[in-house]
Amino acid sequence: MSRIFAEGFTQWLVFFSKDKNVIAKAFAHMFILHQFIVAIANGEIAGVTACTDGTKKSVRLDKKELRKHLGFFNG
Repeated sequence: MSRIFAEGFTQWLVFFSKDKNVIAKAFAHMFILHQFIVAIANGEIAGVTACTDGTKKSVRLDKKELRKHLGFFNG
């Protein structure tokens, strides 16, 4: 999931890093995977969505994980 996220959003996250692998590692911890659905068409990722019951979050950010991969100031 984090590689899909990095592929789609690195262009908007260049403040943190221009490297998609760094972005993927930094944000890998945040996805609550059983709440995400990935649509694939013709072998390509066509879309991603999160589905919750409104009482639980689909992502959870951990400052320590972000700092570990992005550094003190960016994390």
